[in-house]
Amino acid sequence: MHVHQVVQYLGVWYVIAWCEKVREFRHFRAERVLESRLLAQDFKPQIPFKSIREAGKLLQAEETVTATVAFSKRIARWLKERHPGGREDGAGRYVVTFEVADPAWLAREVLRYGAEAEVVGPESLREAVRAAVT
Repeated sequence: MHVHQVVQYLGVWYVIAWCEKVREFRHFRAERVLESRLLAQDFKPQIPFKSIREAGKLLQAEETVTATVAFSKRIARWLKERHPGGREDGAGRYVVTFEVADPAWLAREVLRYGAEAEVVGPESLREAVRAAVT
């Protein structure tokens, strides 16, 4: 990875870097970087790099998809604390909507709750969760 900027947001440090593996810019949490080394070649910024001028915009995306996730009655109490903007459905499940820029993020978020969470829609994000399991 080629570091272009370091930003602090809500007490967490992020490294904005060009990722050679995916050939795109990525945001990495600094405490999760396990090792680093200096490269032999000179640093050349990737074009087009847009620096983050306001830390609050660090985790915003240009395009998002609205996902609806239903959490079981069994864990609804805890999800209400974590996501107070949700609502209860007729079956006692707690339903939360998320603006999703990265389907892989939603898959990780949903799978942490196992069978207690279900992506209700859209189908493309339901499929992303299925794909993460297989």
